[in-house]
Amino acid sequence: MVLARLANGNAQEATAAAEAMLVSLPTVPRLHKNALGTVLQLCRVIGPEQAITLLQASPAHDLLLPLIVALQRSVGLEPRVAREVD
Repeated sequence: MVLARLANGNAQEATAAAEAMLVSLPTVPRLHKNALGTVLQLCRVIGPEQAITLLQASPAHDLLLPLIVALQRSVGLEPRVAREVD
């Protein structure tokens, strides 16, 4: 669903679909690689700043913390995180 909207060039609809997907991520026992791949593609399309905002606001924030930190560093931020996340 998210990838189809991305393929059609509709980043706004893809972002809305991704938000819905992110709500369900904390309920699954293991992060599926397809879900992560979709999140990564969305981040590439919408850009790191918007991706940081989207991921930080999502219920999947804790699961995606390493990705959030990497995105923050890619835009020059230096987030303080535990060594395990670093």
